[in-house]
Amino acid sequence: MKKIHILLIGFFLVSIGFITYGCQKSQSVLKLENVSFPSSTDSTIILTIEADDLVKTYSLAQIEQLGMKKMGTNTYWPEDDGIYEGVLLSSLLKDVNLQEIDSLKIVALDDYTCEIPREHWKNWPVLVATRRNGKVLTVKEKGPMRIIYPKFLGEELDDEYRTIYWIWNIKAMKGKTGN
Repeated sequence: MKKIHILLIGFFLVSIGFITYGCQKSQSVLKLENVSFPSSTDSTIILTIEADDLVKTYSLAQIEQLGMKKMGTNTYWPEDDGIYEGVLLSSLLKDVNLQEIDSLKIVALDDYTCEIPREHWKNWPVLVATRRNGKVLTVKEKGPMRIIYPKFLGEELDDEYRTIYWIWNIKAMKGKTGN
């Protein structure tokens, strides 16, 4: 009987530890903040944006000059959880005057694509991440850019259906209108 009590108490304490760790972890991810880094000197083109007659290319330095944000969030892949830094998708589209397009086709290095509707960047702070935990994303780390949604903003964003929009290894974006 004494062994059962000890086991139950041990189980209870371990459970409390996991709950406490989970609460502490989730509290640290509920933010979107301004952040800055030393200016990059890398002029390598990492992104091409196209729409109708527009073709604009960006280096890491040019993207990061648009106003960096920091967002901690959980992902659908626990090994990818962390603090991500980058620019808001809405800011990037504003820079090329495409904020009112109907949708944006995102193209990855392996030619995987997804289409993000305008409502997403209008309603939520969708991040085009260039860094994770302060370090520039490499291709191996799902860079040079990846889309990060603020799952912490509610159930609508914490839906596994949305995983189709969490594209990484981004190389291009193509604006689409209803025409």
